[in-house]
Amino acid sequence: MAGRRAQASDAKEWALRAVRVSANDAARMESPAIFANMRVPQRSVIKRVFEGQKAASEIENLNWWSSPGSVQEDNRVLVSAAASADGTVWALSTRLD
Repeated sequence: MAGRRAQASDAKEWALRAVRVSANDAARMESPAIFANMRVPQRSVIKRVFEGQKAASEIENLNWWSSPGSVQEDNRVLVSAAASADGTVWALSTRLD
């Protein structure tokens, strides 16, 4: 799920962030992960859906995601995102080997 939050360092700058994140057992065994409060990349399909597109899927790279002190490795994933009636964006990613 994604939502807007102000950055602590500059309350005037808003960023789309991963608010609630969960993973299945297989995903938890892998080293790359998306954590709560990570910034959603500008080029992510999740951002486009948040801004009004109803649903979309696209191949992305986990190295687009970062947070202070955390950089993701080069891993391609298929990201599918959809918006619910209340504006919540749900996304599912599948690692591509």
